[in-house]
Amino acid sequence: MMKESENWIYETVWDREGNPKKSSTCDLEVWRASGIPHHILTSVGASVETKLEIILSRILAKNQPQLSQLALWIMWRLWRSRNQLVFQQQNLSWQSTLKRAKDDVQEWENAQEYIQSLNHYTVREGYNGRESTQQKWEQPLMGWIKCNYDGSFNYRTQQTNSGWLIRDDKGFYKGAAQAVGGTMNNALESELQALVMAIEHTWSQGYRKVIFEGDSKQVEELLNRKQLHFGAFNWIREAWSWRKRFEEVIFSWTPRTNNQPADMLAKSHLPQDTSFLYHYFVPKLITNALHCNHC
Repeated sequence: MMKESENWIYETVWDREGNPKKSSTCDLEVWRASGIPHHILTSVGASVETKLEIILSRILAKNQPQLSQLALWIMWRLWRSRNQLVFQQQNLSWQSTLKRAKDDVQEWENAQEYIQSLNHYTVREGYNGRESTQQKWEQPLMGWIKCNYDGSFNYRTQQTNSGWLIRDDKGFYKGAAQAVGGTMNNALESELQALVMAIEHTWSQGYRKVIFEGDSKQVEELLNRKQLHFGAFNWIREAWSWRKRFEEVIFSWTPRTNNQPADMLAKSHLPQDTSFLYHYFVPKLITNALHCNHC
């Protein structure tokens, strides 16, 4: 009969002869490599109940929301790996267990972002359906280029991504980019960060007469001095500072339905260990949306 220790997740299991058999996945190694700063999780004597209590406590969830999610998925993956060892005689390395937990977190966050985007589109179309259907993306005046930008904000982790694309006065694609942003406090800061990144990049590409177009009405009003926002003033000042380096700059607003290519770039995750990605050619991700805009 198989025995187990009280702390059943990855300490020791026994084979059918009653001899101890060490699991190939050590819970201590997984917890230490996870970067979750709590000594209880790396304690050999801590019970599963105690670890769950720490993970679910508001302290960890409030201070480190992303790590709190990771901790829950680590618990789940340790349990799955333990069952594979006991019932299928399959050993998993601690590196594999940790990677699968991180993949679970990413998949969960992607699903939540997708649900939020659906809700956002539903609400926005309900109020602005007539306005959105009557307007379409418009090419800039001759000699100008238009840069559509957007930022994505994860409400749980406060992580941000940015995306933007450049088109000329004939509507032809001139390039696009994605970038991983910093940790922001809200969606407004994420949008402003995306704008500043887009401004810096278009300037580095040599463009000097640019229309920066986004789907945040508040950003457009702030940049054109139609309203004030003290908390976002540093971002606004940064954008104004960069504007002085161009010949002419226009900050404009467009409905989200006209800004889909930039929105898709901002919400698409970059490859691992990549913080910036420039697309010389149209990425497949936005081909259809770009075609609809151009038509």
